[in-house]
Amino acid sequence: MANQSVEHNILLGRKDGSIARGPFRRRALERREAQSLVDVYDVRPADIMRPTGLLSGGNQQKVVVARALAGSPKVIIADEPTQGVDAEARAAIHRSLFRATAEGTSVVAVCSDFDELFEIADRIVVLCNGRVVLDRPRNSITPEQLMAASLGIHDEAEAPPETGFRTKKGHL
Repeated sequence: MANQSVEHNILLGRKDGSIARGPFRRRALERREAQSLVDVYDVRPADIMRPTGLLSGGNQQKVVVARALAGSPKVIIADEPTQGVDAEARAAIHRSLFRATAEGTSVVAVCSDFDELFEIADRIVVLCNGRVVLDRPRNSITPEQLMAASLGIHDEAEAPPETGFRTKKGHL
C-alpha cells in the first residue's frame, strides 16, 4: 500500500461507525481521525495526503502500529515491530506498545532481537521445533539462557509442563 496516502493506510480496515455510515464515508471525520493518529504516533512528516512509500521506514512502521492500535484491540501480535528502523522510531514504537498495554491491550511480540525482548517483554516464551522450551518472566532469564533455548540447547528441567494445546505434530 506504499502508493496510497498515509490517511488511507492508517485507516485501512476500520469498521467502526465513527468514520463511516454503512457504505458512506465521512471524509471530514476520516481526515480528522487520520491526522489525530499521525499526531499521536508522531508520524513525520505529519502530512496525511503524502504517499506512505515516501516516508522513512521508521515512519512507515509507525503508520502500521497506529493502524493496529487505533481500535483499542484486546490483543495485538507485533511481528518484528522495530526491525530495520532507527533508534528514534524504535523508541516511539516501544512507547506506543507500552501505552497500549497500560490501556489493557495484550501485546504478543515476536522478535529475533533479544535486546528488544528484554526491553519490552514481561514474559518470554521460546518455541523450538513446535514445542515451548522456555516460558518465564523476563526478570528470571539471562541472555545466555534465551540464546541456548533459541538454539534448542535447553535443560528439560527448565521446559514448562505440557500446555494441553495440540498441533498437527503433537503437543505445543
